[in-house]
Amino acid sequence: MIEDILFYLFKSSVLLLIFYGTYQLLLKKETFFNLNRKFLLGGLIVAAIFPAIYFTKTVFIEAPPLPITSQETNLTLVAVQESFDWWEIAGMVYLCITSFFLLRFGLQLFSVLRIIISENAKKEKGIYFIDTSKNQLPFSFFNYIVYNSDKHHPGDLKLILEHEKVHTRQFHSMDILMANLAQCLLWFNPFAWFYKRSIEQNLEFIADREAAAGYPLKDYQHALVKVSVADLKPALTNHFYQSFIKKRILMLNKRHSGNVKFWKSSLVLPLIFTFMLTFNVKTEARILQQQPSETSVASGAISARITKKTTKSELQEFEKDFASHGVKLKFDHVKYSSAGTLTGVDISVKDNNTVNKGSLSRRNPDGIKPIDILIAENGELSLGSAKTVEIEETKATSGKKKYRIIDHASPILQDDKPMVIIDGIPQKDRSELESLSPSKIINITVLENPKATALYGARGRNGVIIVRTKSEDKKAPKIKIRRNVTISDSAENPNGDIYAYEYGKNDQEIILGNHKGEKPLIIIDGEVKEKDFDLNQMEPEEIAAINVLKGNQATEKYGEKGENGVIEINTKSSNYKLKSGKTDAIAFRLTKTLSDNELEGLKARIQQSTGMEVSFSGIKRNSKNEITNIRISGKKDSSKASATWEKKDGIPPIVIGLDRNGGIQIKTE
Repeated sequence: MIEDILFYLFKSSVLLLIFYGTYQLLLKKETFFNLNRKFLLGGLIVAAIFPAIYFTKTVFIEAPPLPITSQETNLTLVAVQESFDWWEIAGMVYLCITSFFLLRFGLQLFSVLRIIISENAKKEKGIYFIDTSKNQLPFSFFNYIVYNSDKHHPGDLKLILEHEKVHTRQFHSMDILMANLAQCLLWFNPFAWFYKRSIEQNLEFIADREAAAGYPLKDYQHALVKVSVADLKPALTNHFYQSFIKKRILMLNKRHSGNVKFWKSSLVLPLIFTFMLTFNVKTEARILQQQPSETSVASGAISARITKKTTKSELQEFEKDFASHGVKLKFDHVKYSSAGTLTGVDISVKDNNTVNKGSLSRRNPDGIKPIDILIAENGELSLGSAKTVEIEETKATSGKKKYRIIDHASPILQDDKPMVIIDGIPQKDRSELESLSPSKIINITVLENPKATALYGARGRNGVIIVRTKSEDKKAPKIKIRRNVTISDSAENPNGDIYAYEYGKNDQEIILGNHKGEKPLIIIDGEVKEKDFDLNQMEPEEIAAINVLKGNQATEKYGEKGENGVIEINTKSSNYKLKSGKTDAIAFRLTKTLSDNELEGLKARIQQSTGMEVSFSGIKRNSKNEITNIRISGKKDSSKASATWEKKDGIPPIVIGLDRNGGIQIKTE
């Protein structure tokens, strides 16, 4: 909002400069003063109105191929680190200085009105004459003329009153008020001050020319000189005395400009046209739909993707579309750059059907990163960044159907050599992937750097495509867990052959695949299990975390026993500390079953381990004493983050802690 106001003022200043420059170069020395008055007033009006007028240029583009996608995305509430908003600071400085000038303007107006109200007025032909006893120079304000008859010779006074009558009849006071108001609002622009001065001078030229028309020019000039010895004029008024006496006398004696010179004022039009094309044209892209399209990031009921090119009208359409499905989607604090790029937005989503809700903020002066909003068929809400993978059906020369993978959001799928994993087995190339039938694919996960290399080392440097099919290897070790379990895959060794893959929505099925066909070493709470140990014996509720070690990391810690990889499982009965590379990422879990005393204990443990201050507020519980509403706030040094959850059947498990870079994490896992 502040940026928009300041940019409006900048454009207004540019327009005022265009009119002032044209007046000074082409019109100032001409004697068609009434035309100059209209020109200068027009400049004020154009500078006030035109910056707010926008023209939209619509560009039609072809619709992208129809997406048939499958993408799992978790609801993540992003912690926004507070920082100085220089735009806001600039706005506050502007408002303070503008308030000072407006206050001064108000006091000046009050002083003029006080003079008029405190004296007796005599009305004559619609004009009120006030003959004051104060030591005051003659002036006019709208239809009031104030003068001191004792200070002037009767002959001079007659000329002076004729001059002020011209100001009154032509409403010159309105010009003065508009010029002063523009000066108050554009005080930072020196040309606004010069512009006001030019308006005042031109009004005096008009009054001088018309008042002197019926009298000897020499007598009028003498009257001008006589009243130039004092400066007792109130602000915001038209008055007979102005300090530029020499200019006024020169203009009185100058020959009238020919009508042929009127064309000079029209030269401002191409400059205004250029200004509008430069600053006030927005480009809007519209998609030509070749056929009905169902855009979806996953097999969800409704979804939308917000990018830096998304227009205000498209945001409004998304709100209407979601509302028709019983979902309240709202975009606040929407900000666009002068080029029409979306640079900031606050998004809030609430599913009235499930009471799930989430919020997300994005700020980027170069344009926001893509944001996907999804309400899945099972009611799960996803809000954040996601990758879209499309499977396009083509026909081979043999007439058999083939499929190829296309990606419109992720550059790694356009690389010739991403790492491809199908049902837990790394592939030599993409041939197996391209021959897959979409009907056999359950889902596709795309990993980009740095996450790809963090999980798979050098082999993931070009990205990783993970595909799960209906014919996955049934012999691979599997374990079921709840969604609040953290899975850590070793990032140090690129040659490991054991991987963890997450699937599912509420309960997750984790495939722990060793691609050499050998069973990995299983460690539970530090205890080595036998090779025939069945992971499926464990209850999902028992597991707090899973850590996968491979290659050198596994053998350095466990010797030859770890040559096929190691799976470390921590249960909830053990204290859990997730290690990631050389830096500890400490995570704590908050579930819906925690009592108030347990919440207080959790706060103390978090502060003791991380130094982060955590507070819980807005806590509500259902009949089962489960937490249904909670707001969590975290603060460490200069970083702050907060998030709110509301779910009538109990909030999902929440992770609170620090990531590997020391950043605050408060999110659903």
